Amino acid sequence: MKKPYLFEEEDRTTFPPFPFPNIGDYRPKGWELIDNFMVDKTGFGMSLSQIRDMSARQARKASRLHASDEPALTTEQLIRRLKAGYGYAIIEEGQFKIVLGEFISEVQKKTLKFWMNIENDEFDAIKELLTDQEATK
Repeated sequence: MKKPYLFEEEDRTTFPPFPFPNIGDYRPKGWELIDNFMVDKTGFGMSLSQIRDMSARQARKASRLHASDEPALTTEQLIRRLKAGYGYAIIEEGQFKIVLGEFISEVQKKTLKFWMNIENDEFDAIKELLTDQEATK
């Protein structure tokens, strides 16, 4: 069965094309859907910086086609929105837009809970232990 694409920081410079699988309403075991957002899949969505680089006439026309309050993210906005260590998959698809689901794996969720619940002095002790283990290798 399909599972979300695990995004890593180095992927940020290789997109597009995007490798996200279309899983629809299927929810893979070991993954939890935590958020979703609409994305323009036509490539015609324009960011404000792209509109600013146009002539005034082109900008007026583009702003009518792609309002700044457009709920769908542009490719540029999507790339900035993705988080390393999280999974992404298409959960809905229309003619011009997709809904991209943001997933967290059970392993990642447990790791985050662990690190969020640890006190600073405990963190320092674990860090020191790990450093000592690396030094003895």
